Amino acid sequence: MRFFARIRASLARMGKRNIDLIGLWFALLLAQQLVPPTNPLARDDLLPWLAVAMSGVALLRGRLLGPGPHPMLTRRRPEMSGWLHRASLAIAPWVICFTHDYARTWMPRDLGVATASAIALAVLLGLSAGWDQTAWTPRPGGGVLTWIGGTLLIGGVAAGTGLLRHYLGDAQVTRAISAGALLGIFFVAVGWVGGRAKNVRQRVRAGRKDGRRYRPPFFPSFLALVGPSVGLGVLFYVLPDLDFRFAFAGALLVVVWGAVIWPQPVPVAVACLLHEVHPVGGRDKVHPDSAKPFEQPPDGALRFNPLRTKRTRVMHAWYVAVQASRIADLDDPVKPLWPVPPPAVPYHILGNATFEPDPLTRSPQWDVLTVRMKSQEDTVAVSEGADAAMTRRMVILRPFPRTGIFGRRMTRTYRWDPRVPQEAVQVLDHTTESATLRTGDVLLLSTEGVAHAYEVEVGAPVYQAPGALNARPPQLGDYVAL
Repeated sequence: MRFFARIRASLARMGKRNIDLIGLWFALLLAQQLVPPTNPLARDDLLPWLAVAMSGVALLRGRLLGPGPHPMLTRRRPEMSGWLHRASLAIAPWVICFTHDYARTWMPRDLGVATASAIALAVLLGLSAGWDQTAWTPRPGGGVLTWIGGTLLIGGVAAGTGLLRHYLGDAQVTRAISAGALLGIFFVAVGWVGGRAKNVRQRVRAGRKDGRRYRPPFFPSFLALVGPSVGLGVLFYVLPDLDFRFAFAGALLVVVWGAVIWPQPVPVAVACLLHEVHPVGGRDKVHPDSAKPFEQPPDGALRFNPLRTKRTRVMHAWYVAVQASRIADLDDPVKPLWPVPPPAVPYHILGNATFEPDPLTRSPQWDVLTVRMKSQEDTVAVSEGADAAMTRRMVILRPFPRTGIFGRRMTRTYRWDPRVPQEAVQVLDHTTESATLRTGDVLLLSTEGVAHAYEVEVGAPVYQAPGALNARPPQLGDYVAL
């Protein structure tokens, strides 16, 4: 049963992490039914429709193939430059598609469309030049040659496949070869558009942690070129009559390879918030003259309902690390530019808080926070000869547990208490080894009759270490060429 539970959990997590690409494929599936046969998108070689799917994947997941700038440098990420950068990624496949069409037809109209798209791409790249920019520029020069070489490679493949179809005709074999090669170039172009030669020079100048010379990785570009090309070639071989009727299969291929080449990155931490909350009440009915029977709850009883709370304006920031099934120090082999301070200690009054890997799939997750408890003893003290007393309790209330109404339940203390799932209440005492927190959970602390409640909010993931852990503000010397 644990094997099937692991498969179910893996599929559920995979669907949750790729919900954007799944929605994109369903949108393309519905849009295909609305495209008339005479529309240019409904071509039998599927190139325009593959470009549409590639643009959607680029908007959602497109990023560099391989590492970017040095991980210890601060990146500039203006919001407007980010949107323009996304637009340049989306238009890159269309420049390749229009270049291929001109080489295939040699018509002046296709030349004009290809030229206009190339100019639009150049303008977008110029306007988004500030995106992901860093200050350090070691040994300037060589960037123009890199851009020229990449443009000639991508443009040569696009023009070469177009000339192949121009001279050999639109046979099934030529269409399969050209479509497969262009799909691979789509992925490579999207992964190269936002690259900078300066990023490689930064890493080469810094070197590796083991003392060897840094070499740019070749495998990501190789996988992006060969994987989709071979996949589309196999699709043409399996479906000899492949045309626009099977465009959904080509779009699914693009979406799947988009998830493989650009998976969602694993954050290093998650920014969480603890909101101080107060119970909402004070409108109890007037007590009746006669006493109530024992099967009815008393009026004005002290109880805390996590569904009836009101946030105050007091909140506490909390960065919680994400554990992954990897060795963190070996993720990026580049040597640090300056001594790295030790990470912040995650140990606090409750214990050690981290986002541990999923217990079934062992894959990283950042939805459920696990707290490894230290000694949490309930304190009960009564002074002799006085009325003073001291009590302390800590409880986690979960308004919406996932066990359902048919799950395991707790024993009721009183008849009027409703039955709640066992997961809805976590009592933190000296026997508790670990506790879990999700968004919406309420941490209730009670000391000497005074209760403090904090609502947990799991916020946005952080992909660079928060604070000054791995980054520092740019200095004047960083702008000097070395």
